[in-house]
Amino acid sequence: MQAKGIMGLRKTVVCIDEYRALLETLVPVLESFGYDVWTAQSIDEAYELVANHHPEAILLDYNLCPGCPANGGVCAAPKFHAASPTTKILVWSADGSALQHHPVCAQAIFMKPLSPTDLAAHLDKVLGEQEGRSTFPVPRST
Repeated sequence: MQAKGIMGLRKTVVCIDEYRALLETLVPVLESFGYDVWTAQSIDEAYELVANHHPEAILLDYNLCPGCPANGGVCAAPKFHAASPTTKILVWSADGSALQHHPVCAQAIFMKPLSPTDLAAHLDKVLGEQEGRSTFPVPRST
């Protein structure tokens, strides 16, 4: 059973980035906006989380996506979607070339760094919850 957040049931996000410090920063920020957050530093680690937790969204670092044009590999999205068909994938990057080579798996792509409010707004927009969202973090409620 999911905990209730300000907008009703809390949404779950799996954040995938190679930098542990960034992931550790993201968790309290996204939780303050009403999300439950799981983190992974690799695609393989993320697959397990997606299969076990069926998140509403994946926040994927562009450089970790093997199927992104710059990486020349097989797209990770089909395996994520096989485990959790309705999960949305958001790709973010500190590299401007990501915007020029939009990954086919992504429902949204944006640049980092960005403010916590902007990150929550991207998630809300993709997940269809932008209406009524406060632009300020809210206390986590259970």
